[in-house]
Amino acid sequence: MDRDRYVPFTTVFNFRDLGGYPTDEGRRVRSGVLYRSDGLHRLAETDFGRFAALGVRRVVDLRRTDEVANYGRVPDSPGLDYHNVCLQTQAWTAAEVAPGELAGYLTARYAEIADEAVGGAMARVLRLIAEDTAGGTVFHCMAGKDRTGVVAAVVLSLLGVGDDTVADDYAASRFSEQRYLAWRATVAPDAPKYLPSTSDPAPAETMLAFLADLRSRYGSVTGYLDAAGFGPADRALLRTRLLAPN
Repeated sequence: MDRDRYVPFTTVFNFRDLGGYPTDEGRRVRSGVLYRSDGLHRLAETDFGRFAALGVRRVVDLRRTDEVANYGRVPDSPGLDYHNVCLQTQAWTAAEVAPGELAGYLTARYAEIADEAVGGAMARVLRLIAEDTAGGTVFHCMAGKDRTGVVAAVVLSLLGVGDDTVADDYAASRFSEQRYLAWRATVAPDAPKYLPSTSDPAPAETMLAFLADLRSRYGSVTGYLDAAGFGPADRALLRTRLLAPN
């Protein structure tokens, strides 16, 4: 994982460009078009200029409505198109999971996210990403790892990015978790634990197992997207939007 993909902000820790990854057709994902992130409600006023300079014009917030109500949303600004699409209605925490069982636990939760999103949320998110907007798009949840990781995996796989690369992109969230937890300890030292005591909160094998399970149950990633209502014409638009020309 190229650490240069990170866009450094003061209190947002997992903002990354999804561009540059190679595909199985010898093409690359466009840079500066699609970003993934953790909670943009924490974006500090001192970082507004850096965020604006990226040219992001659309934010897709994957959090539940109660999370948006409790924590707020990305600060509004002229020309910023904001959408809240709840990707998962049931809250969960991995705090009580033993470190050696974390990958299996997360794989099961990601399968639940994918299955629930078949009901319409996944197609809506992907259409927002595929639309030919004037600027870039960023999608995010709270940590930028779980719900965001599922969407990133589906998008990159659809574009033809290999599973190992998709898993490496997912696993890079470990670096942001370390930064976030250090910051959280200073501002909320008594906050409850939400992850087990493990040095790797985003094991790559989690994403490999998730993609294998998705294919096993839906036949392929495109089979999953067909079930989700994101058909061939939608997928062609997304590929046009996100793949650099040969």
